Amino acid sequence: MGGEFDIKKGQRLEVFREGVVNRPDGSILGRRVIIVGEIKITSVEESVAVGKITKVIKNPRTKEEHEIRPGDFVREAGKKFSMPFSD
Repeated sequence: MGGEFDIKKGQRLEVFREGVVNRPDGSILGRRVIIVGEIKITSVEESVAVGKITKVIKNPRTKEEHEIRPGDFVREAGKKFSMPFSD
């Protein structure tokens, strides 16, 4: 992820993860998106971008902060396009 995805220095991205919502019979009902935080891009190269975590969202049920981890996705706020996050 970097310049090839049109990421720019100073850009702010939402960090989120996706999950599947199942019915009691095991069939898939839909998917859910959990916003876990925000990062600000500090440097960009052709295939990699580096950012600083600027915000971590609390889980409304447990009141604990979510952990941003590899496998989460990033996107511009309000956009549907996403890409994987790695450390």
